Amino acid sequence: MSALPPLRSLEAFRAVMRQGSFTQAAESLGLTTAAISHRIRELERVLGAPLFERRNRSVFATDAAHRYHEALQEGFQRLEAATRIVSQPANAQILALHCSPSFAAQWLMPRLKRFISAHPDIVVRLSSTPDAGPFRDDVYDLDLQYGRPVPEGCDSLLVAEESIVPLCAPDYLRPGPWNPRTMQFEPMTLLHSVRNVVQWQSWLDEHAPGKPVPARNMHFDRSFMAIAAATDGLGICLESTLIAEAELASGRLVMPFGTRDIKASGHRLVWRHRAVLPKKIAAFRDWLMAELAREASPPAGPPGQEGIRREPGPTPEPGRRNDKGPRISIIN
Repeated sequence: MSALPPLRSLEAFRAVMRQGSFTQAAESLGLTTAAISHRIRELERVLGAPLFERRNRSVFATDAAHRYHEALQEGFQRLEAATRIVSQPANAQILALHCSPSFAAQWLMPRLKRFISAHPDIVVRLSSTPDAGPFRDDVYDLDLQYGRPVPEGCDSLLVAEESIVPLCAPDYLRPGPWNPRTMQFEPMTLLHSVRNVVQWQSWLDEHAPGKPVPARNMHFDRSFMAIAAATDGLGICLESTLIAEAELASGRLVMPFGTRDIKASGHRLVWRHRAVLPKKIAAFRDWLMAELAREASPPAGPPGQEGIRREPGPTPEPGRRNDKGPRISIIN
């Protein structure tokens, strides 16, 4: 097949997959349900494969529909990015920024207004997916990535050395700090962030040797979901104090075992190597590091809890242990 499907049919298909029904897709596009059905049938004829099964006055996406929808996403992202670039005023600088979901939601978004206010000539286009931002075809200028090696042909800057500690709601455990070596973990529920560079078994091996991971567990593929679950009193999460900074500062989360942590370097700012760095990239890089330096010594937490501190200064060599616990570093 050499002919491309009509764009209107692809638009209808994406709307149905996004909304989950023909009726809601029609409402989102300002069309009738009959028009959506017509465009889907048109697309199915071009592809030569059914995309939806119609049963009991309902429609269900086929496996082929799911595969096709996933394959279309990157192409539409590039098309949308190219359209935005052309449609912007000639003097606007567009900064296409990709960021890991939890860092974007927990840390970047509450502070992004300050960057925009300081640089009104830069238009920020922020995308957030768990995958690394593709630098091919200049889809993104910068990638705030987590737990990944730096791509070939790119430069990077370590965002911060993070302190990974257990966190829970203040009423989940009686006031501490508790000694993990002498307490029983079995009655507790441990909340796991499956993408975290530090997992519970590593923390237990360091601070409670010989104690296995309890049987009661919940698993999340995003740190912000584990943090939300801990805030709601569902258990104890193991997270970065950088990512959970707002919850710690407000008292919604506390450190039941004090500052018994594992140091980790997982977040990096990455950009394609250039002989001369564009102004917009340099501006965001400098703003990011200034924000981290400004917040290096935040106020102490609620009474009875140890404050959070990120010490400024040069990062220790990868793999070197410091006096506060082991260190894990994501390196090339």
